Amino acid sequence: MAEEEILVTRREYEEEQKLVSQLETQLTELEMKWLERTRGLIVVSPEEYRREVNEIRRLETQLRELWSRWGRYMWLRREALRRGEERRAAAYLGLIRRIRSDISTIQRTLTAARTELSRKIVITPELQTLRAQLEETQRKLEYERDRLERKVIANKLIAMHKRWVYDSPRGPYHDISIEAIASMVIDSDEPKEKYEETLKKFIEDEMYKTPNFERLTDLTEEVEGFEEKLVHPRKYPLRGPELHTLEWWHTIFTVAQLKLEDFLPR
Repeated sequence: MAEEEILVTRREYEEEQKLVSQLETQLTELEMKWLERTRGLIVVSPEEYRREVNEIRRLETQLRELWSRWGRYMWLRREALRRGEERRAAAYLGLIRRIRSDISTIQRTLTAARTELSRKIVITPELQTLRAQLEETQRKLEYERDRLERKVIANKLIAMHKRWVYDSPRGPYHDISIEAIASMVIDSDEPKEKYEETLKKFIEDEMYKTPNFERLTDLTEEVEGFEEKLVHPRKYPLRGPELHTLEWWHTIFTVAQLKLEDFLPR
């Protein structure tokens, strides 16, 4: 399932870009500091380092024992040869060769273990702190990169709800309540207040276009609501004022009959 897009203003998008750039720089600096402190070595726990040291010591002990046995069998073989015991000397030679093979295997294993250990250092409290900073910065960077990928520079839909009341001198049956809702789509970084008078004038012009309303005088008018909402630019491209509804009733209401929220995008 695709991640949901996040609608933001252009300023918010640029701030997010700046944050990602700052985190990338911070991560690079921490990585350089890590390499400087560790000299390119592998950082391991004290327990792991100790295990490898103990394994090397075990191999060294085993190697010394094999060399000791090898030396003893070499001496026994020389003694057998000196006494003319050819069959015994041959048996010792077989043991000597087998032990020499075991020695070569242990030597290769020991060399590899020492080389591996030479590439490692024990983590210190300072390195633990530095690694925690690295991991936290990496986590933040991945989070902010993901959010930046999902962010869309939105447009801003602004909507106005305006109503008029005509208290007729001819009596209550000639009273009129009028309500209208209109909107326009502007750049997301622009304040809605910049277009307040534009929408007021547009709604008023639309109201007076209604037949016979041009004769109404002494109207009491009021802006019932003036709201804004970020909208997707594909669905709501920039546009000028648009009338959504204009309704009237032959009575005076104490409260508005329309709801601005009904005409705002969900």
